[in-house]
Amino acid sequence: MSKNTSDESKKLSHCESADINESVSETEACDSVINNTDGSETDDTVQSEMSTESAAYTGDGADSESVSSELDAAYGDAEPVLNVAEKDIFLSSLETLSADELAPPPEKKRSGRDVARGIIRYMAMFVCAFVFIMSAKSLVQTLFDYKRGDEIYGDIAENIFDVDLSEHAVAPSAKLPQSPALLDYYTALSSDMSDTVITETAQHNVKFEQIKANLNYLKSVNPDIYGYIYIDGTNISFPIVQGDDNDYYLDRAWNGDYLVVGSIFADCYVDRNIENNRNTVLYGHNMLDGNMFNNVMLFFDKEVFDSKVIEVYTFDGIYTFKPFSVFETLATYQYFRTYFTSDEDFLSFCEEMLKKSEVESEAEFTADDQILTLSTCVETGHPLYGIGRYALHAKLVKVEK
Repeated sequence: MSKNTSDESKKLSHCESADINESVSETEACDSVINNTDGSETDDTVQSEMSTESAAYTGDGADSESVSSELDAAYGDAEPVLNVAEKDIFLSSLETLSADELAPPPEKKRSGRDVARGIIRYMAMFVCAFVFIMSAKSLVQTLFDYKRGDEIYGDIAENIFDVDLSEHAVAPSAKLPQSPALLDYYTALSSDMSDTVITETAQHNVKFEQIKANLNYLKSVNPDIYGYIYIDGTNISFPIVQGDDNDYYLDRAWNGDYLVVGSIFADCYVDRNIENNRNTVLYGHNMLDGNMFNNVMLFFDKEVFDSKVIEVYTFDGIYTFKPFSVFETLATYQYFRTYFTSDEDFLSFCEEMLKKSEVESEAEFTADDQILTLSTCVETGHPLYGIGRYALHAKLVKVEK
């Protein structure tokens, strides 16, 4: 055994002393065979190279049988290598198989949990579809109501001040026919207008008589008519109604028809004669299309706050109010008080509203003053939507009769 080892060592030494260039050339040839990338060599070629490597390893060919045994031990168990062409043929054959020739995957049994998840998923899809349909329906209905509101209120706002009573003068004791609906919508007078006598020498306020004529016509349609509110340069130009409570006209038009935009309505506890109220409170929705009391928000601008006045027309006169406070608050805050126990209580309330104003004002008050409050909800998307309110307070500065 030691002798064979010694002989092999000598052979290896003889190999190492061979010409270096020849050794490198042989090595590269061997590597080229082993790393052949085109896959064209067969197993016989591999065996031939193994024989060549064996000859190079033994140098002069001595003891080739011993070296061959070692190489067989190293490579004899290697699996035959498929060339690229053979691999391509295999993959191509898979592509030609039909679905029937491929074995279907085994059916997976669904557990109770999977069934429950499937039911929940379908229920969730149903709920989402239902919510979407209802939301779409609500949106369409809202747009329809907005359009209808524009038709109901827009016609009145465009014509409320256009009546010229001088062209419809009546004798002192004359009365209109019993069917005012047969007359023009904007010029018809109710039967209780017999006291409105227009003569060449009579002293009268034409503007007031014009609006009073139209208020009487509106009252013939709905006895709940309270008056009319107008703010120049804004969208606020609406009839005012007053119901038995503060809920009825939240979703009804001035004529009593159902309408989601509702009406501008006076607090049910205030007197129909503004001069008998310390604080006349009016409510209205804050509509996304800018109608009703949406434009109350404009008064948070200092220029608007200082330049605008609020006109309220009733059967008793024209009342002009100057804003002195505007602020955002909660619906639970008593900014809409209509009853005061004393002059001091009223003055204290006015001073409190003045201090809460988000726009600076230098208003002063006396016990004889009267104020107006416009109340509306905060806009959709506001953090306090549903519980928040905008309050605009104004002081009476002028009365025309």
